[in-house]
Amino acid sequence: MDITINPFSFQTPSAEIIEFSGDRLPLGGLCFVSGDNLDHARALALGAFGLDEMITSEYKFIKKSKSPEYEIPFISYTSSMPHAEISRFAPTVLHEIVLGLSAFINEDELIPRRKDVAELMEISDLYDREPTTLSGGETARVVVAAHLARKPRIWIVDQILGEFDPTFRNRFVNYLYDYCKSNSAIVLIIDDLNIISHQVDKHIWYVRKDAVLKNPLLNDLVLKVDFNIPEKLSIQPSMYREDLEETIRVAVEGLCVTRSGQEVFGNISFSVSSGQVCWIYGENGSGKTTLLESLAGLIAYDKGHIEFHRNGIVDDLKSNMSYSPQHSDIDITENSLIEEIAFAFHPSWKVREYLRLQAENWLLSLGLSRENICIDLNSSLRMNKLASVLSSFARKKPVIALDEPTLLLNSEEVKLIAGLIFQYIMEGHVILIATHDKRLIIEMNKLETSDRLGSI
Repeated sequence: MDITINPFSFQTPSAEIIEFSGDRLPLGGLCFVSGDNLDHARALALGAFGLDEMITSEYKFIKKSKSPEYEIPFISYTSSMPHAEISRFAPTVLHEIVLGLSAFINEDELIPRRKDVAELMEISDLYDREPTTLSGGETARVVVAAHLARKPRIWIVDQILGEFDPTFRNRFVNYLYDYCKSNSAIVLIIDDLNIISHQVDKHIWYVRKDAVLKNPLLNDLVLKVDFNIPEKLSIQPSMYREDLEETIRVAVEGLCVTRSGQEVFGNISFSVSSGQVCWIYGENGSGKTTLLESLAGLIAYDKGHIEFHRNGIVDDLKSNMSYSPQHSDIDITENSLIEEIAFAFHPSWKVREYLRLQAENWLLSLGLSRENICIDLNSSLRMNKLASVLSSFARKKPVIALDEPTLLLNSEEVKLIAGLIFQYIMEGHVILIATHDKRLIIEMNKLETSDRLGSI
């Protein structure tokens, strides 16, 4: 048995109207939905199942087709904002997983379901934790577990795989193949093909600017390199410049942080200096975000010392550091990217015209299109995330901390961020990056290799 997707057309911000000729999806199959612009891929996936009304507040597009010719037995949509899906009143992770299930599932089935999904998502040890205290990756696992416990027949997983560390991500996607078969379900994964990695070998829709490719050849779309991310928190500085007029240094010694009575990490020590990028690796829950938040002064640490030196003189790190969190710190507003960058140049209740022009020129110099830099940020989570990361650079602080800076971004924007990191390192900034995105690591390796060869 399969599901027939009717032909339809759709339009997303900054895109031409795209005609989709329709397709047949087998129940019991996995479908990957990707593209040059994942906002467009999202529009395709949701429009194909008649779910465009779900996201009109975030993504505005036109759908021209009849309703799909099938009955939806149980459809679920897991968004790319897991931190926003977490309820604010569930006291523990266990309550979060089963929230709402008791309305239509009896208790005898409820107990094994919650146990099965917790084991599958490897969060059994988080049962008693308060959901709002979890890391980004842990939050995503809990949200996915809650959806999985409902056993949807049609499940759209929207750009959430990037929240997972690579080893768990591979295990999860492998499980989804079995889930589809055993439950006669269809799962649509919306994401960059490089995030999904080597497991892209089934049904694929790839959205170009003017067409949808079905099951395209992947040689030009998928990177062949993979990385092993360490299980525990790992600090790895790279690059160094000695020919700088001003020297800055961040020194961390014996840092220890606990949350909810549990140690996140203990006895972390490292130092990073002008013209260095410091990579922060580790699996979900290892403490990457907690470390950056400690450095930024957003949370207290229990033991240890953090010092910032400028030309040998101790200064305040918090006032010399800009921080872009894993999930955008920019509220959904009607501001454009230009206005957000102008505000980063000079915070003010009103954007002055000369700052707006300066921001526009800077963004255009990065290779962004005029159409994208003028779009309202409330029309795209991707652009909202990009605005947060670019604002951190625009503030021109000596130290720039980036938590998963390429989350939700497409491949071209990853290259843009890598280029900015390299440029700011050459200018003498210190860059701290928490990531497990192989796309960014590869792009930075290319730039570093090119620089070394150029200096020979």
